[in-house]
Amino acid sequence: MAGLGERMSKQHSAVLLCSLLLASLFTSIPATAAGPPAQIVISTPSTTISSDGVLQMEATLYDALNNVADGEITWSASNGTIEQSGLFFPWSAGQVTVRADHGGFNDTVVVTVVAGFGQSIEINTTEQPRAKFPFTLQANLIDSHDNPRPGNDVVWTVDGTYIGQGEPAWTPPSLGLYEVVARYDQLEKQVIMEAIAGDPYEFVFPENLILRSGEGLQLYPDLIDSYGQKMNNTLAGNKVWDVENGTITPVGYYYASAPGIWNLSVRAGAIWGNSTIQVVPADASIVEVQITPHADVYVSGEVYRLDAIRTDSQGYSSAVPIPIANWSVNNGILSQVGNEVHWTPGQAGEFSLHVVDSDVPASINVEVMHGSADVTRLVPSQSSVSAGVQMALVHQAMDSFGNVWQIEANITQTDGVFASVDIFASYVSVMPKQIESLGFSANYLDPSTGVLHQSQWTDEISPGRLAFIELPESGTEVAADSYLEFNPLFMDAYQNIIPYVAVNWTIAGQDRTLEIRMADGKWFPTETGEHEIRANADGVFAAVRINVVPGTGTSLMTDADEGLTIEAGVPSDLFVELVDVHGNTAPAESVELISGDFVLFDASSSGRGFWQLTGITSGTYDLELAQGDAKHTLPLTIVPGQAVRVITGMANETRSQGEVTLITVHAEDSQGNRVEVNPERTSLSCTSGKATHVKSDTWEVELEEAGSDRSCTVTWNGLISQQFFDVESVLLSGALGSTNTAVSIIIGLLLMIFIVLVVLIRRGNQKGNEGDWDEEEFYDVSEDVEEQLTDAPDIVAEEPPSTTVQPLPSQTYTEPELASDLRQQLATKAGQVGVMQAAPGTNQGETGWYVDASTELQYWNVGSDGSWTRAQ
Repeated sequence: MAGLGERMSKQHSAVLLCSLLLASLFTSIPATAAGPPAQIVISTPSTTISSDGVLQMEATLYDALNNVADGEITWSASNGTIEQSGLFFPWSAGQVTVRADHGGFNDTVVVTVVAGFGQSIEINTTEQPRAKFPFTLQANLIDSHDNPRPGNDVVWTVDGTYIGQGEPAWTPPSLGLYEVVARYDQLEKQVIMEAIAGDPYEFVFPENLILRSGEGLQLYPDLIDSYGQKMNNTLAGNKVWDVENGTITPVGYYYASAPGIWNLSVRAGAIWGNSTIQVVPADASIVEVQITPHADVYVSGEVYRLDAIRTDSQGYSSAVPIPIANWSVNNGILSQVGNEVHWTPGQAGEFSLHVVDSDVPASINVEVMHGSADVTRLVPSQSSVSAGVQMALVHQAMDSFGNVWQIEANITQTDGVFASVDIFASYVSVMPKQIESLGFSANYLDPSTGVLHQSQWTDEISPGRLAFIELPESGTEVAADSYLEFNPLFMDAYQNIIPYVAVNWTIAGQDRTLEIRMADGKWFPTETGEHEIRANADGVFAAVRINVVPGTGTSLMTDADEGLTIEAGVPSDLFVELVDVHGNTAPAESVELISGDFVLFDASSSGRGFWQLTGITSGTYDLELAQGDAKHTLPLTIVPGQAVRVITGMANETRSQGEVTLITVHAEDSQGNRVEVNPERTSLSCTSGKATHVKSDTWEVELEEAGSDRSCTVTWNGLISQQFFDVESVLLSGALGSTNTAVSIIIGLLLMIFIVLVVLIRRGNQKGNEGDWDEEEFYDVSEDVEEQLTDAPDIVAEEPPSTTVQPLPSQTYTEPELASDLRQQLATKAGQVGVMQAAPGTNQGETGWYVDASTELQYWNVGSDGSWTRAQ
């Protein structure tokens, strides 16, 4: 049995050691330190930047396990400057490679630098405009670093006339010099451009070439472009002439021969010119066209008289009436008024008039300008007005034939307060900013008619191009089983709200655009942690970090699901996590113990999710935990804790001198759980006699000395306990055992003596009758009698009443006065540790007054041999 107790004690010790190791595992694991850097990664909020701005970059070192490591980082850039903090200052526009180095590792990122805000205007003059050919006006805005960018918002005027905005097409109406002005915001640039003719297209001869037979004529054909604009006719090269009749010199001098209309041609390279020349007899007449009143430029809507002037061979000239049918015009209206033909010009431009008199044609080229204003209007350069986009509002007049021209007027602003407005003589330059209603009015007094024309323009300014995207605040929390509605706020550069913009969404580096759009702008997360949300729309980026926390718990999980062993009275931590539908975990902070008075369950100071278990009653249980609807059960084993007192107990209520009795020894922890003692390490000494270990927790005590002050002192593992008991005195000081045994032996002896006497008397009587006394025969006992005497000690008489041996009178000691609360305090401690407590004035373990667990005050003598004797 001693071996069995030893093995059980070793098993309990092993279980206790394993429990302590497991409990310390979760609280003493050190954080893993980062290793040496193995790679470097650059992160930047954008890869596009204006040359006027700055860009903050960050570089992070990682070890081989992707843990963030520390180290010095060296920055460099192929263009621009970059500080060692990663702050990049661009210079020239283009692709710039930014590099971060550490040790033998590096990472690069390519940043696109675009031109910044314009500081000056540069007009493109590498090409000359060609009259009547569309010419694209181009200008670049030069920023502070001399980087050019297209002047898409530049407003152009030529000779004071508004042409357009951005890169408008301007068609020079004729050859000559023009003043070209480009304006942007407060910037202005002027250049003089010369409009030249286009590429040589053909040779054009004068119309109605007529000469008399025998005469000569120097031909000067015009070299024109495709729009009929003249240029030096030598630009096409050497000419080769050809005529159907007559002769012509290499320099183009023609000698008429036979009358008629002859084909005439000239060629220079690939450029040709064809015409006819009419040779008339010498007395043939000629015709000229005359317009009355004569003007260099004719006004649309005005009425003019047309005349044909005929000249005979003698040189006399006069106007002759010509039928309206013989007149033809390609612009305007002809009317017959009596014998006169009237012409009313229509569209502005260059046109020709033709007449035929007696088969002799005549023509004249005229230029027509617009007529008097019939109506005026303010015309915007753009169909819609947006914040941040420069616009021009041009004042135009229109006559009855629909000719439109830009005209000066008194222009005033009638509505709007936020836009930047520059009012000129015939147009307004506007830079809208805030959303508002913008309005202008113009008054024009036509000096030719005296009519006052008024015009108005009003429009609503719409938001400009997207400049900012505002997302929910960084750090916003959303549960993993819920959703986050982004509701992004879109604004232009002037903080105007843009109603809707299609956004591309990136979450944690993955494109989630389709998912979020199909969910009407909602994001349904599944993984906990911090997520970077990036929104990209129309080249504008916005980023925010959202913290996803676990959702409503559906189950609980602990760090001891396979079983937990704790020591009674010793607080132990249990880590409990809440698990949501996606398997995300979070520390459980509102856990409740469903049932069980065998353990105390409280929140632990170790951190979130840690709960402190303090065992009360040793044993094996099912620990049921719950938080909300989440429940969990795990096996719990409570082993006894550290012993705090030793408990002894004796088997018999009455003990007599000469007997043996059994005393049991065990310990209790602070919660009252039984703790088995180790017999090999347990010391048991009794004042009544020798104590011998029997098995497990049981010792046998020999009751050799009687008295009412007998005690047994137990010492184990630093704990002491005393068991006090009374031993009744018996006959012969217990030499024959207990009192009952001694009485039984005496009765047996008396019976034996009585039987011997009876036998002797009977035999004496018989001898007396016979007259002889045989002494030897008297003492000769029969075998039957001898056998009866031998069995006599087994006869047990009825047990006499027990007697109590009173102790001898002893010296009387004066009992000290103790307050009731002090006596109760000493009695409570005596009950906890199992040892009587010394009263004030007595040293513990020495002779004096003691208080036991029943609050009784007793006087004990402690001998030099360690024996205890109660004196009072």
